[in-house]
Amino acid sequence: DEDLFDDLDSSSNAPRSGSSSSSRHSIVGSSDSALLRLVKFQLEDMTHDAPPDSLAPLAAALQIVLGRSHPIASAMALLADRNTSLATRQAREMRRQQRTLAQATQLLKGASGVLGPGGLDPQGARLRQDLVPVPERTWALRNVANNMLRTAAPDSAAADEALGMLRQAAELAAQHYGKTHPGQLSALLDYISALPTLPGHTQEAAAAIETACNIVAAVGGRYRQQQDLLSLVLLYESAQAELDVPTVLGRDNVAMVRLQRQAADAFSVLDTPQANLVMSKRKIPPGSPSTALRQLARDCTEQLGVYTSSRKRMTQLEQWNKGLPLTPLR
Repeated sequence: DEDLFDDLDSSSNAPRSGSSSSSRHSIVGSSDSALLRLVKFQLEDMTHDAPPDSLAPLAAALQIVLGRSHPIASAMALLADRNTSLATRQAREMRRQQRTLAQATQLLKGASGVLGPGGLDPQGARLRQDLVPVPERTWALRNVANNMLRTAAPDSAAADEALGMLRQAAELAAQHYGKTHPGQLSALLDYISALPTLPGHTQEAAAAIETACNIVAAVGGRYRQQQDLLSLVLLYESAQAELDVPTVLGRDNVAMVRLQRQAADAFSVLDTPQANLVMSKRKIPPGSPSTALRQLARDCTEQLGVYTSSRKRMTQLEQWNKGLPLTPLR
């Protein structure tokens, strides 16, 4: 059963080496009893030359018979993970992505009925949309659209449909959070990233970029109030690097020029260690997850309802909503 093997893979804490060569790392722990150490040594010795992907069925069977927490089942799961080939890992990751896409697609069907054959009555579709929280709806739209864009040709109907989903996600987020609220950044950045890659959307892209600049300026204003000019500079410079698209914005764009000027003014008063940090961050490619803009967008993305109970710290989204000082960007 492939799902069982996928679960087996996810339950293992072994390093992801991509080949059976990682079996040379011992599974024996310093806290193991003498008997358990002996058993683990024997398991390692017996499986040392096992062909790739041959241990997963045995490991899955042991988990069924003994339970996931049993030390022998856990040891065999580690050995099976280290025995897993790169091709199998890639196939498992593809299945995981397909399940995520299927969940998003199903959520879209339930929310709007747009993807269902034959269509649904507008009143019923609106009612279903109202029952699905905005974070779930925007998550679903973004997931489906981004997956479509990975394989669609730029001038294809599929690309236009995906862009429409990203546009809808950005509009939903703007209506839900407010004009300059950072909670809409993730949806907006996805939308902005897609626009320049598709022909005929220059004006639309310029308007979306200006909206993002205004959100960034609002957050920068909060950092200025906190006297955290380092965060302001990091945020403004990362926004400029990602959003200042020459083919879209003119050189005299007011929103972008304002960010550039204020970032330069704030940078001029930073101390030497802070200035060095800023210069090191300039080497990060625009749009990378570690840029200040992407960090802010990620931490201001509202968690889906099913995950909110696992939250252990206050996010920048909650800090913004409550008028509290924002966590510094670094």
